[in-house]
Amino acid sequence: MSKRKQINNFEIKSPEDFSFLKINYPKLHLKPTKTNIIISLTDANNKLIACHSAGSSGVIGTSRRKKAPQAVENIVKKMYPFFLSRNIKAVELIVNRKVTQATHYLVRELIYYGISIAAVRRRRISAHNGVRKPKIPRK
Repeated sequence: MSKRKQINNFEIKSPEDFSFLKINYPKLHLKPTKTNIIISLTDANNKLIACHSAGSSGVIGTSRRKKAPQAVENIVKKMYPFFLSRNIKAVELIVNRKVTQATHYLVRELIYYGISIAAVRRRRISAHNGVRKPKIPRK
């Protein structure tokens, strides 16, 4: 039995009360670059299972073709055996920058193949070696 606190007649639940917090879903990282789309599948501990890009999935041609919705289709089609072999029914989608056209097509393709999306998160990119101080304006 979990401990519950009461503040002003409101019940505050602990994380043990929520069943969805106990499940660790595999993570699907989407990284659209200027010339390519990279999708990688990791487990809950961020260990890589599979990684595919538009070029490795058979899209030949310019960077414009590699960013097209057909590239996302080919990548998901190529990754589908990994979903089957590990019996993955739901994933946690992690977007590197912002939600783009590639994100919409990826969600559509995952639903088509029967894989539901448990959560969508945005990965915040922070400076790892310190940030430079702002310059002092001239007077």
